[in-house]
Amino acid sequence: PCHCRCSTYKSEDSSYHSKKKGDFLLTVKNNQPKLFDALEERFLFAKESEIRSDVTYDCGHGRDEKRTIETISIKDKDKINGRFKGIHQIIRITRWQKNHTTYETKDHVVYAICSRSHKKLNVSALAQAIRGHWSIEVRLHGQRDVRMQEDANKTRTAAAPRALACLRNWAIAIVETFQRSKS
Repeated sequence: PCHCRCSTYKSEDSSYHSKKKGDFLLTVKNNQPKLFDALEERFLFAKESEIRSDVTYDCGHGRDEKRTIETISIKDKDKINGRFKGIHQIIRITRWQKNHTTYETKDHVVYAICSRSHKKLNVSALAQAIRGHWSIEVRLHGQRDVRMQEDANKTRTAAAPRALACLRNWAIAIVETFQRSKS
């Protein structure tokens, strides 16, 4: 699937994916308030029989973690949000963490939309795809933030932020390739 944030994904992109027989898996954040609220409400009023779920447990990096991924198949795609065509599943990811040092616990909920139906991408496979995406995000964004100080950059106009992000990714790829060739 294609991974990106809803804020950078336009409605014409979803029809492009349909025509090209591609798929998308998009996280929905508060910068899309109508869609975010619609997903939250849909899960709030869903029947138990509508929800498919997968739970995983992990222990590492100084914490215990429980991840619950819940999906609901969408039959009438336009009821969620007419702006995003081709939604076949909506997703709620709940992460519970307990810090081994401070014993502090916290919950975090993330919503997403997906163009693949549950028959083509069941909840367990979806959980693996999301975990794989997060590991790439953490690795790449960690390097861009630490090595390139991306968060300190104040460029905010037109296509410049995207262009700079591409250049940073390119620079990281060159450094990694060079490091691998030396070993």
